[in-house]
Amino acid sequence: MHSFRIPRWTLAALLTIPAFGLGMAVSASATASSSTAFYACLYKGTLTKVSTSSHTCKSGKLESWNAVGPEGGQGIQGIQGAQGVQGVQGAPGPSDLSALNGTPCTIGAIGRKPPFASTLGVYENPITGEADIWCLGGQPSLVVSPSVDPNGYWGGWSGSGLQPGANVDIYLSTSASPTTFILDAGFTVESDGTSNSAGWLTCGTWADEYIVSTTYGGSSIMSATVATPC
Repeated sequence: MHSFRIPRWTLAALLTIPAFGLGMAVSASATASSSTAFYACLYKGTLTKVSTSSHTCKSGKLESWNAVGPEGGQGIQGIQGAQGVQGVQGAPGPSDLSALNGTPCTIGAIGRKPPFASTLGVYENPITGEADIWCLGGQPSLVVSPSVDPNGYWGGWSGSGLQPGANVDIYLSTSASPTTFILDAGFTVESDGTSNSAGWLTCGTWADEYIVSTTYGGSSIMSATVATPC
């Protein structure tokens, strides 16, 4: 078998093939997809007896050619596409941890208490540079307890939702001047926004007590005034 290229004048000559020859050519084309070669008799520039099976020629020469040509070479690389549209730049993050103050957070369920929304509090230690981040415990509160402990002391307190690092100022009055209060001592709110102390006032010395501090939002908060129970 050898390949054969049909000249242009030969293609023109194909138009002169008799009706029966033309029918054979059409039939051969219909089966080209399932054949690898064609066979035909070439005589004086005219192809006859086109078939997909090898055969003999009474006149002329038997020629053959492949139904599928050799694979072509790799094409030229295409032009690079245009650059895609740049995405929208995100909002800038916080410049420092203190910018997180007031960010919404949720305190998970504790016992039978369901989850509730709150806000983040950030306390940065000015000496060490370390920072604590807390989900503050709900509504700010500052409560003084007048109960007496076994050692004869009274005036404990507890607070939550306070500004970390803020002062907790203790105001007291004496039995001689129950309506005049003086600043007796000061404490500091813990990094989680809480403050508490057991009873520390001696019975018989002080008449009334109240405490003042600052909420996480920066507002002043004061406990109710309680009288000595002893």
